[in-house]
Amino acid sequence: MFPKHYDITTEGGDYYEICNRGIYVEGDVYLTPTNIQLLWDTLVEKATPANKIITFEELDPNNGLPILPNSDPDWTQFKNKELPNIIIKKGTPYQLSLNLQAGYLLLLSRGTSGKIYSFYPSLVYGTQQRVSSRMYIPQDNSLATQNGVYLTYMDEGKEELLAILTKQSLNLSWFSPKLSEVIHQLTRKSFIELFKNLEESLILPEIFHLTFDVY
Repeated sequence: MFPKHYDITTEGGDYYEICNRGIYVEGDVYLTPTNIQLLWDTLVEKATPANKIITFEELDPNNGLPILPNSDPDWTQFKNKELPNIIIKKGTPYQLSLNLQAGYLLLLSRGTSGKIYSFYPSLVYGTQQRVSSRMYIPQDNSLATQNGVYLTYMDEGKEELLAILTKQSLNLSWFSPKLSEVIHQLTRKSFIELFKNLEESLILPEIFHLTFDVY
């Protein structure tokens, strides 16, 4: 499923070439590159653009309701620069609108820090459920909406989202989060668990990738 080559050396000094499906299986051990950024890139290479599937809706900070745009964005600040596809205003609350086919959604995020988080499912934005058509994140019954907390980006720069849609629900340990971890930060172990779940799926997942800029 992930036809990419990696050369790695394990902690014990053994050498492996990761190829074909992207994961070399030695007995019951799933080996992957130690750099989780390469693991993210593996998923991105298999993704299709999500510009028409994932959209940002600006929210009124007073009541959490969507604000209808009444003017075009100010493009003057990007003079002599390549215009980004999507611009998100720093410090402004948003909700994500996702127009998806039926299935189960896993939404991952990589920000300016390079850290990767599981936005959905998560304790703060909503628990796992089957998607039938359009859905919103944060969900109405989520911890975020109950406490008036919405999706807000505070750091300028490039951000990315990866939406993975599967026909069967994934069995990932962080889908049952602890109160001490409202949003799970992915580690190498997390990616191994995710890849193992995807490899065991009877139907290949759909993967969508979105890049946007925060200013």
